[in-house]
Amino acid sequence: MADAVHISDLMMYARIGCTGEERAFPQRLLLSADFTLDLRKAGQSGNLKETICYATLSEEFANLAAETEWILLEQLSEQLAQHTLTSYSQVTKVAISVKKFAVPSTAHVGVSIERSR
Repeated sequence: MADAVHISDLMMYARIGCTGEERAFPQRLLLSADFTLDLRKAGQSGNLKETICYATLSEEFANLAAETEWILLEQLSEQLAQHTLTSYSQVTKVAISVKKFAVPSTAHVGVSIERSR
């Protein structure tokens, strides 16, 4: 198993959907992400600079989701993955899942993507 930092069920809000009606109001989304990176140095030193800060990433993801109107969950997920790989050179792979609560008779719908360098 590779070293990883996890975020589970981060609540975010975004104007997202295929129709203007869907995008009229922010919708609640849940995001989970796994960031693969070498955690040995952080584990030995206890130095936050040797890893990634999940609190910072959570805030960045919530802000990115809220600042744009999105058509597809796939589009939002891809942008979050690209942001991670561009902004955090120590991350070698990112897996993102986003859940949406917009389809009647379902607990949720969603997408999952994985991107690497």
